[in-house]
Amino acid sequence: MAVTRAQTAQVQSESGGKGQDSITKVKRPPRMLDPDRMPFWLYVPNLVGYLRWVCLFAAMYAPDTHTGLWCLTASLVLDFFDGPLARRYNMCTQFGDLLDHICDHVTIVWAVYMTSSREINVAVNVVHFVVTITYMAYYGHYFKHSSRRNKIAAAIEQQLLE
Repeated sequence: MAVTRAQTAQVQSESGGKGQDSITKVKRPPRMLDPDRMPFWLYVPNLVGYLRWVCLFAAMYAPDTHTGLWCLTASLVLDFFDGPLARRYNMCTQFGDLLDHICDHVTIVWAVYMTSSREINVAVNVVHFVVTITYMAYYGHYFKHSSRRNKIAAAIEQQLLE
C-alpha cells in the first residue's frame, strides 16, 4: 500500500518534528507505484491501458488473421491486470476508468466486426458503442459507477470482495 504525504507528515508530527533521529523512517514504494509522486497519466495501470490500445490497433492493422488474433488476445489479457493494479496501488482515476472502458467497447466492436457475417450485427453493436461512449462523455463515468447502481453487478462485486 502506498504511503501518502499526509501519513509521512503525521509520523513527523508525532515524533515532534525534531531532528533526523526523532523521525521514524517510513518505507515508501518505488516512484512508479507511488500515486503522490507520479502524474496520473503515468500511473502503471494507465500504462497498461496504453499498451492495450497498442495491441488493439496492432490487431486491427495486422497483415493476417493469426497475428491479429494474438494481438487481440494480448489486449484482453492486459485488461485482466489494469483494474487490480489500480486498486492495489491506490491509482484509481476517472481517466483510467474511461480509458479502460472505451478500450473494452472498441475491442468488442472490432471482435463483432471480424466475426459477424451480417451487417445488422455490426450496426447494432456500433449504435450500442455510440450510446455508451456518449453516456461516459456526458457523465464522466461508466454505468456501474453511477449513484443508481445495477443490483446484479453490485451483488456480484460484493461476492468477489468477501
